[in-house]
Amino acid sequence: MLKRDEIWAPAGHEVSWDQFELTGWNVSAPAQAAQGGRVRLTQDAGMIVASGDGFEYRFDAGTGALVSARIGGRERITEPLRLNVWRAPLANELDGWNGMSAGRAEVTGYGSIGHRQVLASHYYAAGLDKLNLIPVSVQAREAGDGVLIDVRDLALPARGSMRDAQLDAYISGRSYNGFDETYSWRIAGDGTLTLKHRVHPQGQMPAWLPRIGLTLSLDKSLREVEWYGRGPQASYPDRKTGYRIGIWKSDMDEMYEPYLIPQDYGLRTDSRWVRLTDASGAGLEFSMDSPFAFNAYDCTTDNLTKAVYQYQLVRGGDVTLNLDYATSGVGDTARGIFGAYRAYPTAHEHTLTIRPIRP
Repeated sequence: MLKRDEIWAPAGHEVSWDQFELTGWNVSAPAQAAQGGRVRLTQDAGMIVASGDGFEYRFDAGTGALVSARIGGRERITEPLRLNVWRAPLANELDGWNGMSAGRAEVTGYGSIGHRQVLASHYYAAGLDKLNLIPVSVQAREAGDGVLIDVRDLALPARGSMRDAQLDAYISGRSYNGFDETYSWRIAGDGTLTLKHRVHPQGQMPAWLPRIGLTLSLDKSLREVEWYGRGPQASYPDRKTGYRIGIWKSDMDEMYEPYLIPQDYGLRTDSRWVRLTDASGAGLEFSMDSPFAFNAYDCTTDNLTKAVYQYQLVRGGDVTLNLDYATSGVGDTARGIFGAYRAYPTAHEHTLTIRPIRP
C-alpha cells in the first residue's frame, strides 16, 4: 500500500499482493454426523425415491440419473446431473492459429469455419458436444438411516458406438470410444447428497478435452452465487494467478461476460465450494474433496454454443451449472493452449457433496 499520495495514485493504493498456503495449518474440518431422521426408499412410476424430513430426491430407475430435488416443497433441479466434457467453444478455439498444435481434425470444416486446423473441429469431430448414455446397472438399498444408490453407465460421444473387436491375440469382446463411469450416491437424513463419481475414458480420444466434470440445470430462481475460490472476476487455468482466493458473492447478471462472439464464460477456478440461492437465501451448496472449477449462466449450453451474436442468447431461464474436475485453458492466438493447461482424457475419481441450504 502507498503510504502517501503520488502523482499516479492516492495513499492507500495497493501496489502488489501475494498469497501463500500455510500447509501445516491446512487441516480438513472433522466430518460431522448427519442430523435428521431416517431416509425412506420407495419406487414410484419408474422412479427411485429417497425422501426424508423436508426433502425428496428422485432418480430415474432406468438410468440412475438424479432428475429431481424437492426441498421444502420447491423443485431445485430442472435437468439431470450428468457427465460433461463440452463447453461452448472459446473464440481462440474457433481461430485457425490456436488449433495448429493439435494437428488436423478427422473431418474438414463445420459451419462457416471450413478448415481442419480449428481446435473446435477436433471437439466436434470426436462428438464431444453430444454424449449418449447407455445404462448398465442401477441398484438402490437402505443402509442404516440413509439410502445408497449405485449406478454404472457408458457415455458415448455422438460418433461413438459399441462394436465387436479383437481386443488382443486371445480375447475378443465389445469395444467402444467413450467413458465408463460409476455414480455411488449416499443420501443422509438431513438431506445431504454425497456422490463418489468415477470416470474412465476408453478407446480413441481427442488429444485433450475442453473440460471434464459434471453439469446440471437448476431452477431459475437460484441466481445468487457465493463461492470460496479465486475471484471475484473470471479465471482460467492458464490465467488465474492474478485473482485472490477468498469468499466472493455475485449473481447471474454480474457474472455474464458480453463477448463479441458468444462462448463459454465466467469460470471460477480453485474453488472449494459454491452456493446458489434464491432471494430468500434458500438453495444448494456444492463442494468437492479437492479444488474444482465452476461456471454458472442463465441460458443453455446448447444456446451458448450455437449463438453467433449476443442477441441470439436466450437469457433469464434456468441456471446451467458446470462443475469441472479439469478444464483446458484459454491459450492465445499464435501458440494455442500450453500442455500444462490442457484437460487430458485421463481417469478421474472425485467426491461431490450437495447440501440443501435452508434460510
